[in-house]
Amino acid sequence: MGVIISNNRQNQFSPVIIILPLTSLKEGDKVYHFEVETFINNQSGKILIDQITTIDKVKRIGKLVGKFEEKTLVKIERTICYVLALSTEALEEELDVRKKSF
Repeated sequence: MGVIISNNRQNQFSPVIIILPLTSLKEGDKVYHFEVETFINNQSGKILIDQITTIDKVKRIGKLVGKFEEKTLVKIERTICYVLALSTEALEEELDVRKKSF
């Protein structure tokens, strides 16, 4: 399983999609600063932000399992910025725009 992070336009036209792997989280497992803890489909897990990868969307994509809450999406975006050493200034501006649209 994985979290799709490529944009809709790329997903429509490209033969590959960009994902973050998702793995189960067992009691006692540590969640590192480059991972995001999540709960989806009645199961604890963690998103492996440091393992960004592409997959063939025709051969590998399955059914939609669920969607994340906005606060989880923000954690994912911030952790991607951290892992890739990107400025969070643009992210903060985008989040402000999103807040105003609700």
